[in-house]
Amino acid sequence: MLLLVLLLVSPARPNSHRDTAADVVRRSLAPVHVTEMGIAKSFVLTHSGGAFTPQGVHTVLADLRLILENSDGTFSVNPLLANGQAHAHKLTFEHMISPYVDPLAKSHEAASSAMKKFVDRVFELNASNQIVTGFIRRILRTQDVSTWSQKIRETMLPPRPLTTDQNCVIHNDLSRAIQQGLHVCLVYDSLTREMFHNPNGMLKDVDEFFSSMLNEADISGIDFFFTVKFPSVVKPIKEFIKASATLASADKLLEEDEEEDEDEEGRGKMERLMLWTVKNLVISADPTDALRTNIREAALGSITVFKDRLDLVPLGDYPPSSKAGYVLASDRMFGAPSGCDSNCLVQFGSGKFTFTQSQMWMNLYSGWNLAFMFNADMVPDWWAKLVTPAVLEDTTGETYIIRRTIALWLALYRKTLRYDLMKSHSICHLDYKFDSSIDLQHIMGQETWKLGQNYLKLWRLDGTECPECAAAFEEYMSPSKLEKVLRFKQHI
Repeated sequence: MLLLVLLLVSPARPNSHRDTAADVVRRSLAPVHVTEMGIAKSFVLTHSGGAFTPQGVHTVLADLRLILENSDGTFSVNPLLANGQAHAHKLTFEHMISPYVDPLAKSHEAASSAMKKFVDRVFELNASNQIVTGFIRRILRTQDVSTWSQKIRETMLPPRPLTTDQNCVIHNDLSRAIQQGLHVCLVYDSLTREMFHNPNGMLKDVDEFFSSMLNEADISGIDFFFTVKFPSVVKPIKEFIKASATLASADKLLEEDEEEDEDEEGRGKMERLMLWTVKNLVISADPTDALRTNIREAALGSITVFKDRLDLVPLGDYPPSSKAGYVLASDRMFGAPSGCDSNCLVQFGSGKFTFTQSQMWMNLYSGWNLAFMFNADMVPDWWAKLVTPAVLEDTTGETYIIRRTIALWLALYRKTLRYDLMKSHSICHLDYKFDSSIDLQHIMGQETWKLGQNYLKLWRLDGTECPECAAAFEEYMSPSKLEKVLRFKQHI
């Protein structure tokens, strides 16, 4: 293992053509057009139900408590949501499908048109990620789609009646699960986009609403991973709202400033904006530290998942997905290998989070997180937060992690509020559940590590060199660190 690390971080040997950073990026981001992606999309559309439905959208919004069902079967905005009426039109079926409706479609065809265009967009954005394309290619080249479909069905747990424990399951219908996952994906798409672009409006109001709901919720007995993950996601959302509000106030003040170009000390508008923002912005935690910690926790989680599978991960080694996670955690953020300076705070407030190569980092993170989500219960519902267009549509990758955090925040609150409903009304909070496939997770982890190894190369090439990043990764891979992990594995 140490030899592998040394090879990756040591200077390249002279050859006839030494890779440049541009070469690595070009190869890593080159679109891969594989027949299997078309097969996978057809599979999803076949099980999609053919059209989005108001009931499907309303169910997800009701899970989030953003809307309530009236006695006559209609829905209205929850009166506890601040400025709810101002946001009401954004919480409608028509608004959520509107970006994907064919302008020429008749009204009764709109939902069907939207479903097709939405799925097309999901696959279009994810087809540029070589982890996703590589995973699907490997799966479908070893078995035909009907065999693959049957194997997926077999991983779904049979319905279980509601008992005193939380692991009840309502159904094991694959088509129903995919249809629900698509509706969840659509709702996250619409809400994430609205909240990202309006953090001091809709995001702030919904955050305050969710916080009040959480204060009343009974989540005793919820799984350990959730109790660890949830606080680490809620806090960055509040910090983003605070930072964006400060930035907006600074910008407004400078627009009102009678000085057009420079102040008396010769500072230009952008520099004055940064100085005012940093002076008035108080963030209680470094957002880069929070992100690195979240990634490290999940990488360690993957190690625990594979602890008994020595056939896949030999003793003395990490799972490939964990290695990729440590690459992500070791990278520079906002141009620095650690910490958060004034430039970081201003970019964070504007919804940006930059890396050595932000588009590659986005693809690496997305594929890595998709692999980890094989451990979830309702997998399509959890994948929705990662594959939805609003999270991936900025192909520069610079706004990716803020968008993804908003989508994850929605997903975690949905889990919380569904769990509370089950506890208080004896209703099962799991519609369906997939039995975690470690083999599939390992295959996707291998594809993730391929891109991770390419990312490592950037840290020793001109223009993207980062010796501190390479050293941080090497520390994760060091024998002393691995020994600690192995001791940890023996006690879980």
